Amino acid sequence: FRYSTNPGSQYRAGGKNTTLPPNFAQRCPMIHLGYARGDTGVKIIMKEATVEERIAQQLNNLAKEIDRMFESQEFAGKLKESIGYHALVNAALLIKAGDSPHDACHNAITLPLCPEHPDTQRAIDEIIKDKITLR
Repeated sequence: FRYSTNPGSQYRAGGKNTTLPPNFAQRCPMIHLGYARGDTGVKIIMKEATVEERIAQQLNNLAKEIDRMFESQEFAGKLKESIGYHALVNAALLIKAGDSPHDACHNAITLPLCPEHPDTQRAIDEIIKDKITLR
């Protein structure tokens, strides 16, 4: 009787290469999930944070801009990934709780995405100022 393990955790520990060995990867089906954007993304934010559509739409538009930033050559290596819906929902919850929209987005989105790159933080905060027009 053998137990299954999570080999990914072994490869992430101690700064090891995060790529699974080919002989293991060939035994596992893989699915690319990506990020939901557009109407689906808006519905996710509205449902999870129970916020109005206007807030969800602006956060979804912000996510699309961060996607473009992530794919750009200018920020290659500074952003390890684009923004996921956990962070967008957290920003919506902070806004709903009374935080200013820009502070909520800075704390829930900017800081987790690039804690060690102040220039990238400033660039994301500029996008936030442009896309989040809530008061």
